This record gives sequence, C-alpha cells and structure tokens, in this order.
Amino acid sequence: MEEASEFLERVQSKGKLPLITSCSSAWMKCMEQFYPDLIENVSTCKSPMSMNGAMIKSYFANKVKVHPDKSSPWP
Repeated sequence: MEEASEFLERVQSKGKLPLITSCSSAWMKCMEQFYPDLIENVSTCKSPMSMNGAMIKSYFANKVKVHPDKSSPWP
C-alpha cells in the first residue's frame, strides 16, 4: 500500500517514473552496483520486513510502556 501511495503521488506530481520496488535488500544492492542511474526511480518505502519490524517494535513498546527507542524496559 505504501508503494501504491507513492506511485499515485509521483503520477499526480509528474515525479520520476517508472517506480521501481524497494522490497528486497538484495535487489537494492543490485540496483546500487549495476544500475546506479536508476536509483531515482526506486521507491523510498522500507521493505515489508522493515516496516513490520518497526510496527511490532512500536506495538510492544506501547504494551510495556517504554519509548520504542529504548532497548529494554529495564534500567
């Protein structure tokens, strides 16, 4: 959904197209090494795994009443 939103934003604002997915860190490494001229076309979204990790971190930090940036609820 994030990439779809970014795609619509780019279409409406006449941004850089085509939009290339950023879902895989291996794909991103390949892009950086072999296709650096296309980096502007890559989505700015995090990978689904990274987005899920951030969501889980925030959810459980809220459950134990600590700020998500803290590594542990214990001093």
